[in-house]
Amino acid sequence: MVGQPSRLTSTYAAINFTLITGSTALVMGTTIWLTVIATRMSKARGNQVKLRGVVTVISIAILFCLSFLPVTAVYVVFLMGQKGFTFSDGFYQFLFTRGRTLAIHVIYLNNIANVFIYFASIASFRPAVMATLR
Repeated sequence: MVGQPSRLTSTYAAINFTLITGSTALVMGTTIWLTVIATRMSKARGNQVKLRGVVTVISIAILFCLSFLPVTAVYVVFLMGQKGFTFSDGFYQFLFTRGRTLAIHVIYLNNIANVFIYFASIASFRPAVMATLR
């Protein structure tokens, strides 16, 4: 392989993969848990859960998880290469130069898209944004 990674790099990849997978599981678990609690609380008070709020929370959580998927894939391929799977040198080199950089930039999609999700699903957010932009 071109530029065989050091042991420190594989440890770094394994730690990052674990942290990304753990944070994704935590976000999805918390989202489901809070949605269940909100549903129970509103039913106990005799109210209905606002569907827009549930859709907002779930879509933000899903987008968060999707934005970390490319980085996770990069680390999985890297760790597979460390365990003996063979990839072409061109693929491996592309993945850890341009592919990794692109995957890291996709993470910021989450922050950018949150504004549009709020704008589309929360009615009180629209006037606040319009007032700020004027």
